[in-house]
Amino acid sequence: MSNEKLKILEMLESGKITAQEAEQLLDALGTEPQKEAAKQSPPTIEPLSPPRPPSGGKKLRVYVVGETEKDKNMNVNVAVPMALARLVDNVIENCIPAEALEEMKKQGVDLKAIRFGEMISTLENLDEDIVNADIKAEESDFRVRVYVE
Repeated sequence: MSNEKLKILEMLESGKITAQEAEQLLDALGTEPQKEAAKQSPPTIEPLSPPRPPSGGKKLRVYVVGETEKDKNMNVNVAVPMALARLVDNVIENCIPAEALEEMKKQGVDLKAIRFGEMISTLENLDEDIVNADIKAEESDFRVRVYVE
């Protein structure tokens, strides 16, 4: 059993997450990363949209392609299952030490005040890209796309 699955079960046993949240986390861990890795080939600068996988469940996707310096390519293609992202509120509440949260709050960042679950629900219902940008600089040329699929 993977370390991630053991950690989820420990969080369930200690009461930090509910059985339903544990199930969602375990489902999100499932075999999706292996399926995604097997299906995805390295993206090219064209087209901007990578192929959409046929798997179930929505994902927040971050896609960046471009060139950094002379002949140095950058390809980033990250997918976060929305079911996993929904649990951020609970993770903040139960996994980040209170001292760390207080120190961040002193610095002007109150993680408990941010309602990530509500933001995820809003993002899940968008029919358009969250970010879609072409960035051109002296020695670099990037395309950035953040969207829900």
